[in-house]
Amino acid sequence: MHPGTFKPSVATDSNSSDRIAGAPRDTHIDRDAKSALGISVGADSSAAVGPAASINHTNRVSPKKLLLSKWTAVHPERKEKHFLVTKVFEPEIVGQAIVEIELEAAMTGRKFCMPWRELKNREHWRQGWL
Repeated sequence: MHPGTFKPSVATDSNSSDRIAGAPRDTHIDRDAKSALGISVGADSSAAVGPAASINHTNRVSPKKLLLSKWTAVHPERKEKHFLVTKVFEPEIVGQAIVEIELEAAMTGRKFCMPWRELKNREHWRQGWL
């Protein structure tokens, strides 16, 4: 190694779990960094741990916050990709759950109604305008 060249060492004790030595406890290196440093990369080391490990297949949607929320269609049709919730249909009987919403396409202005729970499906909808 040349003088002035920094090569971080990776702590390998059981409590550090692929942590860069001298770095804060929550600093981990990824698979590419390990192989660049010459650290063996096994099948177990690619498994993610923690909240990012589970892929969320549903959007977190609160029916109380739907009005004027923005949504992006994953598979746009008729050049309609971005939508805005323009109406939330209140139930006729007080205390019942909201069932339907009205979406308006930003590009064309076309409006249509649908059950609000369909927005939870990440295969069809993403929250915000992406």
